[in-house]
Amino acid sequence: MPRLPGLRDTIRGMVSIALAVREAPAPARRPREDAVARLWSRAHMLPSGLRTERGRRFRVVYPGRPGGPSGPDFVDSVIETEDGERIRGDVEIHVEAPDWYRHGHHDDPAYNGVILHVVMRTAGRKASAQQSGASTPIVEMPDEPASDAGELVLASLQSATDDEIEERLDRAGDVRFLAKARGYALELGSSAPDEVIYAALMEGLGYSANRRAFRLLAGAVPYSSLAALRGEPGSARRLAVEALLLYAARLLDRAASEERQAMDAILARLSRPRRVPKEEWTTSGARPANHPARRIAGAARILDGLLDVGPAEAVAAAVRRGSAPRLAAMLSARPFVGTGRARELAVNAALPFAHALGGVMRDESLKAASREMYERMPALQENAVTREMRRILEAAGKRVTAKSARRRQGLIQLYRSMTRPTTDVSPLV
Repeated sequence: MPRLPGLRDTIRGMVSIALAVREAPAPARRPREDAVARLWSRAHMLPSGLRTERGRRFRVVYPGRPGGPSGPDFVDSVIETEDGERIRGDVEIHVEAPDWYRHGHHDDPAYNGVILHVVMRTAGRKASAQQSGASTPIVEMPDEPASDAGELVLASLQSATDDEIEERLDRAGDVRFLAKARGYALELGSSAPDEVIYAALMEGLGYSANRRAFRLLAGAVPYSSLAALRGEPGSARRLAVEALLLYAARLLDRAASEERQAMDAILARLSRPRRVPKEEWTTSGARPANHPARRIAGAARILDGLLDVGPAEAVAAAVRRGSAPRLAAMLSARPFVGTGRARELAVNAALPFAHALGGVMRDESLKAASREMYERMPALQENAVTREMRRILEAAGKRVTAKSARRRQGLIQLYRSMTRPTTDVSPLV
């Protein structure tokens, strides 16, 4: 079977990933799903690879990392076909293939990105139907687990000292920062600065589950329509911003009960925006504090504070002053948006946007100030990707510190470079 060029020099092995089973306990006479998951987590060590029930052979490059509390069991999995094609997507684990239907995955769009359905027994099935109308190939795991061949470690880091690895993580963090800045620079070529940063902040407030929906919301209610509310008196301005966003999101019924009447009165005299399709929103499994309506309430408060100056100028001014606390304060709205999320917005949106704006305006001082603040930002909260990369490196005996946002971004960049240069969700059947 053809090998991915450079893969053997890049990846040496995997540490098995322990997975807590999220689905209903199986009867005692059946193998447990966590046992199947442990087999899959070592599938990259199978010397002969695997074969789908329809006869397509492939090898596992990376089994993926455990998924969240809902959705597929493994995400960011990478496999390679006999033709050398790399495919990235999700993997779902069951004891028997019919469990796919028993658990309702055929009706759930969250499983449309599953590239393999891994089971212990196929029960005569060759593929599992997706909600999208496509099908997911089924592969039956061998009864015996592969031996633990060691840990995943990038070959370029294997012989490096911890200090050298940290330096490389900083450089990877810079690559991620500049890539984001280039993206914003492209947007600035066709959109006003206020619209670009507004959409970026809205997307960040969507968290991972609702990033697309919040981006669509920013398109449905452009910043120019919010800027027209500058003349609204007192607290009515914030209510007007929130009312427009909730209406466009089809979430007005989630408004605070004591404010709903005032919002209805405001909307009665404003032009109604277009609306985001209800199916765009993901609310299943979300904690009440993370519900989209609550994030919209936080967005309205942040935007209300930026209306007078405009978000682009407000962000640029804070960056020029070199005040990270001031920037974080601008992007927070307790209890709806805390300091942690505000720092995420600063690192992933405000600072790369300021760098891009400095480039467009030929303002080298703004570019330099954004880079300097980025390098000084404290570490952001851990997420599944940074934890996975720390586990990978520490399993190889590499103990690195990630006390800065820049270094945490480097961990993410390293992970993406390892798992993302692939064909996404390509059929194997």
